[in-house]
Amino acid sequence: MKTLFPIARNALEHLIAQLEAPSHNGGPLLDETVAAVEALRQLHQALGEILLAADEGKLFDTFNDGLARQASRYAKRAAKGLRDDPIAYATSALILAIMTACGMPDIGGYLAGVAISMKK
Repeated sequence: MKTLFPIARNALEHLIAQLEAPSHNGGPLLDETVAAVEALRQLHQALGEILLAADEGKLFDTFNDGLARQASRYAKRAAKGLRDDPIAYATSALILAIMTACGMPDIGGYLAGVAISMKK
């Protein structure tokens, strides 16, 4: 977690900035993009809390078995909201990093494959 989560948080920051950037026509963000950005922000915050708990030696006291469920839920919400967005590679890498760090590399690989195949 201490290795992959900082990378995932950095990827989240870039995804959020990219999604919030003004479009070429200056129009407002789509509702599903707004929802995806909110899910990404929640995931960023959750990863920060997990890293802090790990640094303080309280990881398993704080996040026991709900960690995988929560990470999976945020990743699924973000992927669903971004399904029509052209940044599938970053989404794929983000999902793979989070799921692998949570001990679910097989699920991470599957979801990363789904994310990478998203077409606009």
